[in-house]
Amino acid sequence: MNWYWLLMLVCPIMMIWMMKGMHGDHKAGNSNNSHSLEQVTNELNELKERNNELHRQVENLQQKQHV
Repeated sequence: MNWYWLLMLVCPIMMIWMMKGMHGDHKAGNSNNSHSLEQVTNELNELKERNNELHRQVENLQQKQHV
């Protein structure tokens, strides 16, 4: 049996199925945009605070090495 023809038939079917799945996820994401934006903003602020803390720790370590 020639598997090439089977792959040629399956590929478009899989593409349609994947595109439909992506389209469905896109609709579900629109209803939560404000919540999602708030989550991202909170995570960004937490990362900024952590970054500042790490910078302070690095500066302290550098000062201890120069003493």
